[in-house]
Amino acid sequence: MNKKIRNISASPLPALEHWKPSRGEISLHKRKVEKGDLPPNASCKINWQFRIQKIINCPFVMPKYRQLIYWITTNTLCTGKQLVHYSSRGLCPNCGFTATWQHMFFECQLSADIWKILDELGKEQWDDYLPLEKMKSQSF
Repeated sequence: MNKKIRNISASPLPALEHWKPSRGEISLHKRKVEKGDLPPNASCKINWQFRIQKIINCPFVMPKYRQLIYWITTNTLCTGKQLVHYSSRGLCPNCGFTATWQHMFFECQLSADIWKILDELGKEQWDDYLPLEKMKSQSF
């Protein structure tokens, strides 16, 4: 019963619809189409429930990261909006603004500095890497 109550307001973030399926998901989709389990024109979509389950059961990911990923992908992350009414823990320790998810991940100067470093590393590593600013304009 607790699981049903927790999942009442949980829904995948709209931005997750823009993610591309993995190679494994694409090959599984092709096999299902070839077997006749799916119509030939069916689109290949990510099974987020399965992905989250794999992340949660992964022994190499620390529990706090698994929980954070789950909260982000189900849009149930508790932010400063809820906490600021009764605790100062709802404020960003870096700048003092209300710690919404947008602020924590994108607007805070500390987060912007971290994203800048990640963007530089991403450009070095992958030829088709999209910087955060382009990703934000496409999916957020």
